Amino acid sequence: MPATHQEALRARTEVTTASTSCAGTFCLPRSLATFLLCRMRGSGRPGAAA
Repeated sequence: MPATHQEALRARTEVTTASTSCAGTFCLPRSLATFLLCRMRGSGRPGAAA
């Protein structure tokens, strides 16, 4: 099940808070960090609790 909008937004906010260089638009490292943070929390895995 993919991350919810709320989970993805929280992860993105945490990434941009930790690294202000990723706060702009079109930032691949920010996108990858957000994706990985969601995955580490269990979002996006089959059978993960919603």
